[in-house]
Amino acid sequence: MAEVLDTIEEQFGPHVKAADERFRKLAGVYLGFVAVVLAITTLASSNADKSIRHAAREADDIYSYYGEKNSRQTAYQLLVVQLETQLVAQHDLPDQVKAKIQETINRYNERIERYESDQGSSRCPR
Repeated sequence: MAEVLDTIEEQFGPHVKAADERFRKLAGVYLGFVAVVLAITTLASSNADKSIRHAAREADDIYSYYGEKNSRQTAYQLLVVQLETQLVAQHDLPDQVKAKIQETINRYNERIERYESDQGSSRCPR
């Protein structure tokens, strides 16, 4: 049996060693290529993740801006209703006080209209 193995090694040994070296070279090149592809994929994934987080923060900022704008507008609307109710309920107020209350109501209505017409293009954080 040992003679058969020695004969096989004598006849095919150089070919096996050459094939083994060729396989090792190709495997090394392949692994290097896979490593480069994985590095590029990781970098692209990281950039995509940053973009997604940035877009989410921007959307949150816009949502917060409009939420605050709506809160201020609602507060002014409630104040106008309260002041108008006060004018109706307390009809015996002096004319100067009524004028001052009406002036305040007009100013608040202007702010309400500004909030209503404001699209936020210049003031909205981006």
